[in-house]
Amino acid sequence: MNSPTPIKAGFKGVWPDVLSPVQSDYSLDLHRLESHIRTLLYKGASGVVLFGECGEGPSFSYDEKTQALAHLVKVGIPSSAMMLACVGSSAPEVVKLIHLADYLKLHAILVSTPFYYQDLSTNGLVNYFDFLFGHTQKSQTHCYLHLLPNKVHHELPEAVLNTVLDKHQDRIFGIVNQTGSSSLNQDLLKSFAEKVLIYSCLETDVKALKSAGIISAMANIIPRVVLEQIGGSEVVQAIQIPGLKVKSSDERIVEFQGVLAQHPSIAAYKYLLSQTYKNQAWHLARPPLSELEASSLPGIDKAFSAFGLHPNAE
Repeated sequence: MNSPTPIKAGFKGVWPDVLSPVQSDYSLDLHRLESHIRTLLYKGASGVVLFGECGEGPSFSYDEKTQALAHLVKVGIPSSAMMLACVGSSAPEVVKLIHLADYLKLHAILVSTPFYYQDLSTNGLVNYFDFLFGHTQKSQTHCYLHLLPNKVHHELPEAVLNTVLDKHQDRIFGIVNQTGSSSLNQDLLKSFAEKVLIYSCLETDVKALKSAGIISAMANIIPRVVLEQIGGSEVVQAIQIPGLKVKSSDERIVEFQGVLAQHPSIAAYKYLLSQTYKNQAWHLARPPLSELEASSLPGIDKAFSAFGLHPNAE
């Protein structure tokens, strides 16, 4: 009887799903991107995910992604502190992104189902991953299967996950659930915990998993709170401020969820970051996304004020 394949060690720590700043002409602002990443790493992030769900990945071209990653490596952001979300409708272009991650020696890639305009069969989805892995056989970059909200992506059914994991287990280091579904985390644990690590992007769910890492949108604004959520008491002691009532990470995360409620997530995160950095350029999003409507600003301003951000602690 064959012994089970040992589970590969995956990423650890907090990896913000980093927001992508754009200029007034909607071109990528490389200097603000670099500055934001340096701030996140200084505050304890293990690394960042570039061009992911919150980074508006599908809105940026392969050339723009190449330019951004090359700039970040050139200015000294460690390649080992970057993951690249490989999303798209064209399998050959996703292959190019995987080769780019290899060339730059990035820490990992996240591979999701393609954007497409019709239902996809189980065989079609399996063939898609076969194409990607078949055309990147020499790749040494760690790969994570990336589950995204089905309102923008096709679901990755359990049957497809099983087949892809069995066929390409040497390449896959985990499953990252960014669908927003807590129940799916439990289903993934039941079905795949003996094969790979399961990661949730829901900050309140991370304690229930054994992966010791998270890809977090909230960490763009409150990285140390998210770090506390997975890091234990040592982090709590490190961020205390005299005279400031200490709340648990769970409490702060629930409060922050209240700030975001009823707003488009990416637009809300960008607006809050513009307030945090005192730089209104941060609220811009690449079309077809848009910034928050003026009518919603009083409500989110009031909620953010009540949240009481403490940048030095969070």
